[in-house]
Amino acid sequence: MRSEKTRYQEAQYQWETEAADNYTHPLDVQFFADRPLLSLVGNLTDKRILDIGCGNGYLLRKIQGGTLNVTGIDISEDMVREARRLGHGGVPSLLCVASSDFLPLATGIYDAAVCSLTINNLSSADMAKNTLREAGRILKPGGFLVISLPHPYTLSAKTRYRWTDWEEGQNQESLVPGEGFKRQIRGRDGSMISIVNYYWPKETLTNFAKRAGLELDTVSEETATVDELARHPEELEPVFAEAPFFLVMRFVKRVGRPTRA
Repeated sequence: MRSEKTRYQEAQYQWETEAADNYTHPLDVQFFADRPLLSLVGNLTDKRILDIGCGNGYLLRKIQGGTLNVTGIDISEDMVREARRLGHGGVPSLLCVASSDFLPLATGIYDAAVCSLTINNLSSADMAKNTLREAGRILKPGGFLVISLPHPYTLSAKTRYRWTDWEEGQNQESLVPGEGFKRQIRGRDGSMISIVNYYWPKETLTNFAKRAGLELDTVSEETATVDELARHPEELEPVFAEAPFFLVMRFVKRVGRPTRA
């Protein structure tokens, strides 16, 4: 019988290979993950920025409107191939296949990094710690990292296009850091995609980041406004006003040596 780990690995592989041309940022992601992330990134004209886990390049294309010094990395060859295809000649100066926990990039050369909906795909503490360590390494002193992930404390909240498929005996309260859980999200073609996420609470990520020399600066937990619900009744259900579906965090690189992990 296949182990739980094997099942999770197979589901993640399916996500990486089959969903590259079907993945999109639906309106809830755009409003409550992308919008606050880009707001915390701010104006990066003439700055160098790295997108860790760039996927099919959705955020790269947004960020690139303000700066030409953009690098994108993703572990999935299919996602990187799709990012190049969708770029239509507007691809960043560097776009390559690499793992977030081992970046083939020089130390201290980036002004900022983003890691959008990627931390939740990391299946071990070592991967999560090393991803934050690598982000800290490639940043200049005073540079910053902005991450987003499905809100770790509202995973029981459900909409018609996003929910958790709990296994028997598993629930929001019983999750432990690094535990896998199955999610359903809507793809670009309207179909539901089954993926595996991993539970990383805010406190755990903050501790991992601190060991990497990154101090938590700002936290965003946006919910829908009354006006947004009225303007987008098909995409945004009332539950989006009741609970934050995404957590966005900005960390700033300390000046000096990081604490050893």
